Amino acid sequence: IFFNELTTKVVQITSALHESLKGKVVKVVIEASYCIQIQRISSCNSKGDLISLNLEEQGAAFIPTRINTTCGRNSFGMKCEGTCSVYSYECKGLLLCVPKLGCQCAPGFFGETCEEECKVGSYGNDCNQICGNCENNSSCDICTGYCETCVPGYYPPYCKDTYSVVLDPPEVRTSPYHEAIVTPLLENYKGKGSPNMFQVQYKESEEANNIWIQYTSHDIPIDTQLGLPHLHLDLFNDENPPKNDLSVVIKGLKSGILYDVRVVLFDSNFNSYQGEDVPYTRFLSSCTVPKKMDYNLTWESNTTSFSLFWDYQPSNLNWCGVKHYQVSRKENFKWIHQTVYDNTFTLHNLLPETNMEVKVRAYTSTGFAPYSSIRNVITKRRALGPVKALSSSYISNYILLYWEAPENVGDEIVNYHLSYQCRKRLGCSLNCGPNGKEELVTSSTEKTLFSLLPFTQYIISVSAEGGPKTNIIVGTKMSVPEEIVSFSKKPSVSTNNSITVYWEPVEICSGFFNSYLYQLFKVGDKERIIFEGHTRNAEITINDLMAKTDYLLYVFIETKAGWNKEKYLAINISTTSTVPEAVENLTVYKRGRNILGLRWGQPKKIYGTIKSFTIAYKYGKDKNIKSVDPTPCVAWPDMFCHTLENLSAHKKYTISVAARNTEVSADGTFASIIDITKEGTPGVPEDVKVINTTSVSFAITWKYPSFANGIIRSFLMNVEESEQFETEKCCQIYPLTETVVTEELENYSVEISGLHPASTYTVSLSAKTVSFGPSLTLTVNTRPPSFPIQHLPKVNVNTQQKWTWLPQQTLEKLNNRDVFLPLIKANILLVVLNSTTPGFDTGFEDSFIEGDLKTYIKNDFYLAAECLGTENTTVTIGTGDSIQTKWATLRNPNLIKDQVYKFAAVQISEYSGIYNLDIIFSTSFIAA
Repeated sequence: IFFNELTTKVVQITSALHESLKGKVVKVVIEASYCIQIQRISSCNSKGDLISLNLEEQGAAFIPTRINTTCGRNSFGMKCEGTCSVYSYECKGLLLCVPKLGCQCAPGFFGETCEEECKVGSYGNDCNQICGNCENNSSCDICTGYCETCVPGYYPPYCKDTYSVVLDPPEVRTSPYHEAIVTPLLENYKGKGSPNMFQVQYKESEEANNIWIQYTSHDIPIDTQLGLPHLHLDLFNDENPPKNDLSVVIKGLKSGILYDVRVVLFDSNFNSYQGEDVPYTRFLSSCTVPKKMDYNLTWESNTTSFSLFWDYQPSNLNWCGVKHYQVSRKENFKWIHQTVYDNTFTLHNLLPETNMEVKVRAYTSTGFAPYSSIRNVITKRRALGPVKALSSSYISNYILLYWEAPENVGDEIVNYHLSYQCRKRLGCSLNCGPNGKEELVTSSTEKTLFSLLPFTQYIISVSAEGGPKTNIIVGTKMSVPEEIVSFSKKPSVSTNNSITVYWEPVEICSGFFNSYLYQLFKVGDKERIIFEGHTRNAEITINDLMAKTDYLLYVFIETKAGWNKEKYLAINISTTSTVPEAVENLTVYKRGRNILGLRWGQPKKIYGTIKSFTIAYKYGKDKNIKSVDPTPCVAWPDMFCHTLENLSAHKKYTISVAARNTEVSADGTFASIIDITKEGTPGVPEDVKVINTTSVSFAITWKYPSFANGIIRSFLMNVEESEQFETEKCCQIYPLTETVVTEELENYSVEISGLHPASTYTVSLSAKTVSFGPSLTLTVNTRPPSFPIQHLPKVNVNTQQKWTWLPQQTLEKLNNRDVFLPLIKANILLVVLNSTTPGFDTGFEDSFIEGDLKTYIKNDFYLAAECLGTENTTVTIGTGDSIQTKWATLRNPNLIKDQVYKFAAVQISEYSGIYNLDIIFSTSFIAA
């Protein structure tokens, strides 16, 4: 639009103007000239956006528009509608002219011919614009002025303006302790962007690193002025202010510390400006100055000065921090004050024996703390002279020092300063280490120095406090060594009967070296020394040892002062394995025309695990060798057996057997025996036993003869009745019993039945090869028959329910049972418990009777009474009786309440020392 004459237009403007202009009509006078074209009228809102106003007639509506584009490369004009060139050089060399305003180079170029590109840091027409704060000091676009990225905190694309920053520092309140209430003031701010969040940051004002701590972030609510579109502020008035508490509580602050706090605005893209010019508030956190304070004030002095030492330790976290201290001293009735920044203070150039009052107090962030209590400090008297008659005596590494006080001390108590320092170690080149130097103070004129190094020279100084030193040189005695030899890199060597061990010598400082003492033990037996001796060499060889044995060798250092039994090097070493010793008890236990049965025991010393046995046998020049597995004998499990077959009949063979272990690939020592392949008479069966005897049967078990001397075909047993309690029916002869042997077994057995009760039988047993062997004879008695128990005792006992006797088990049929009644020896009553305890003491001495009772009863029991076996026998439980009977120890205690019990009535019969037991049980009951 061109205006050829002066014209005035009136438009309505709503913008972020002064508060007094809100809602009012503002006149804008536009002066036009012949050659000036007015394209737009614009302003900025509160967010920094450019507002363009379209011009209309007065009263007409208008629409604000945002200007966010500028001409880029190869364009120009009011609306950037012009194109510089269709060639690649674009606007280069182009001069743009406006009537009466002159001409300029196109954006991005300068110079007389407009062909020079803008220098780094400039842009626009004639390059007369300065780039903004581009990141990494990079240049902006020479045409538009745009930066690729901005320095943090600056608004793109020009990076000339910062993001929004509040203009007012926050309000701060500091109560209670360790907290501060921060209220952001968001009404006034500057910069660009659309902030929708704020962050509270704080730091210690006097902190060296000066780093802001990001405490907490919050959204800016829509009902705060900052959060509303700027053109709608007229929604609020003084009667309707926005209501929102944005206060933030900072916790965990230190007491009595100066802090800075500020509020940082964050844009919708989370960018913010956090430069040091963001306004902040400085505040002092709350703290307490104690009303009373113990500074733990101490002091030291010499003849011309004194030093004070104190400590300010807050008893709780609310105490104010200390900035400095004030030390006060009283001179000539006047207190003199001095500021110090440490916990010590020294005053110099004083006279000896000067007495002075002193006190101290802390200055905190809120003022002075209370004074300490007043202390009197005194400088020391003038220095004394040297001590007299300094001498020493010593035992091993202890030295006892003596001296006399300096002149003119009198009865005064004097502190003596004593120091000693190691000068050299006579036995070695090592240094003195931590025990080489020490300083002591004592008020006595003698002192014992402990833990000194042995065989070492020391220089010792003694002085009265403030006086000159008196020196003496002493040497400690030799001592038993503390040193231990080291392991050698050279490996130990061992054979099956010897060892050679090496070690590395060490420097010996405790005295003159004499020799090495060595002691050899078996592992696991340190009480018995096997070998002991001395050597000056760092190695030892010991012979005549056992093969495959673990040994432990101790090596001690011995000096002229002796040896230390606590200081030794322990070296583990083992002898190697060897072949086993000879097998034990090699015998030929059976013979045949073509076989010999061998039996032997393992060697006493195997030196490992048996792998096999080697058997060598020969007749004349015919020699054979075979290897057999270590197979135990069936008949003798702890022995080994093997049968040589396919031999020549009636020939004398020499047989040798040796063991071989898994450690050494060689046979051990051979054991030999000579025998003939000719069958002979067998020996007697061994370990013959009678088992499972009843009134009508018994069983016999036996083992294979140790020397069969042939091939056993069978065992023959003859049974003959020799005596019977029922005399008129004696005696019965039984047929011969033969047990055929098809294989060698560990045990053989035969049961003989159909016998008479209470009878005596003679049993003979023999083995048979090609001939009968000698027989073994034994006597066997059958048990008495079972009898019904005619009279059960009446038992008085306190129970919680009734109980009864159960029926007696079925008895064997016996026509003349009454004949055997004299064999009944006793009737007893047992108390049976409801428990089974290993090792329970039943009180019975006869193991046969006790074993039978345990077999029948199963549970724990004890003898409660011995009955007469007649009618109306009464037994009372709980009498407390305890007597020894023929059968067992009788004990009759009270039954335990609520425990389960039952009774057993037992009838004992006996014939020739063998017993039979008849038992009747009662029902179970609970004791009351």
